[in-house]
Amino acid sequence: MPPLIALGTAFWLGVLTSISPCPLATNIAAVSFTSRKVGNVSRVLGAGLLYTLGRMTAYALLGFVLVRGLLAAPAISHLLQKYLNLLMGPLLILVAMVLLDLLDFKPGAAPPWAPACRPASKRRGWPAPSSWGSSSRWRCAPSRPRSSSAASC
Repeated sequence: MPPLIALGTAFWLGVLTSISPCPLATNIAAVSFTSRKVGNVSRVLGAGLLYTLGRMTAYALLGFVLVRGLLAAPAISHLLQKYLNLLMGPLLILVAMVLLDLLDFKPGAAPPWAPACRPASKRRGWPAPSSWGSSSRWRCAPSRPRSSSAASC
């Protein structure tokens, strides 16, 4: 496929993706977030650029991970055939201990060693739009704070 056709196809798929319902709602929220300082044009443009770069980086990393995962399928299959038997025994014992209430396991709770998350509105400066763009779907959201002083996400 000639590079110009590939570039045009990628552009058109990006346009179609940006107007589908879920990303469209995210894009509207992003415009609201990045244009909150309407009086300063350079700040709004910089925030929009950083949001766009963060979103592009997130999608590029996701594509890289998916392609690498698909290309590694034969090696992963061989690894699982060789070692899965050794891992399943202890894993099934742990699952049985959780089911019998011998181990305390709370699936929605954050681990005690994880730091408390700061809300996105508390971030200051230029990294906030970029991080919001790259992680608009992947936010830290524990089900409840670990203590009364911990900030909820």
